[in-house]
Amino acid sequence: MRILVSCATENRPDWLARVESLLLSLRWFGGSLARSAFVVNVVGAPPYDWARRLEELGATLRVVERHSDGNACANKLRMLELAGEVDFDVLLMLDCDIVLAGDPSPWARLDCVAAKPVDIDFLRPADWRRLIEAVPLPGLRRELRASGTGRATYPYFNSGVIFVPRDLCRRLGAAWASRHDQLLGFLEDGTLNTRLRFFSEQLAFAVALAADLIPSSPLPVGLNFPTHVRVHKSALREGPEPLVLHYHAELDEDGFLLRPVAPEAREAAERVNRARASALGLEYEGAGTRPLPRRVMRAQPVRLMGRALLVK
Repeated sequence: MRILVSCATENRPDWLARVESLLLSLRWFGGSLARSAFVVNVVGAPPYDWARRLEELGATLRVVERHSDGNACANKLRMLELAGEVDFDVLLMLDCDIVLAGDPSPWARLDCVAAKPVDIDFLRPADWRRLIEAVPLPGLRRELRASGTGRATYPYFNSGVIFVPRDLCRRLGAAWASRHDQLLGFLEDGTLNTRLRFFSEQLAFAVALAADLIPSSPLPVGLNFPTHVRVHKSALREGPEPLVLHYHAELDEDGFLLRPVAPEAREAAERVNRARASALGLEYEGAGTRPLPRRVMRAQPVRLMGRALLVK
């Protein structure tokens, strides 16, 4: 199976540094993917030195236009256009704030889109009712569980790691873009609460899969393991060990991963950090911890999006 790996990035130093870390981790720990083709979709022409470094690591740079002014995360839809430009079997779509600690390729599917359920479902029951009625999605059921809380949720996935068969790329791209426009309309006309704008791209992915009847399957948490929250024991039973770490903004000033909140990911984070230190000639004395205010926020029940959630 030929897997094409890709990401999309803003043309900013912090984003570009994350892309470089992602590519290095792919080459170090990707296993059968270590030599795979890697396409970086950049919004605007990137700096020459950065582009040269990535090309030396075997990446292809593709300059793209911004997909949506409303949500930078929607630029990831540009990856799905690669089905018309490159020959492959499955596209592995990755966010920039991702590093590999192992090989996720055994979970690629030729018959469906595969992604991990969300860590936390921030939509209230009333939000889901409005969304289901507005789209509409009459047959939608709470058949999955959020990996961070263990609570039942609809087929609502984190869009940071997605396997897409090439045969489904164009169909998913068209449906996702259309549903994103639809959701932005719901946010503008008051059908949905404007606080959900941050999740518009990810919600549109879920709606596209459900409303446009695109076959999908959940990935285990080890394929998109969050380092910023704990993982519920029900998700940990599925295995495998953390192979793909989703660190969000959890980096120190030298670009090393901070110590994951979930103990199950700490060995993988250490492995990635040690490889980074060795390759780049940096001093490393172990993963750092978050500043005190951030640790307190993750150790107490906090009111987030209008309801109390335990996020430690």
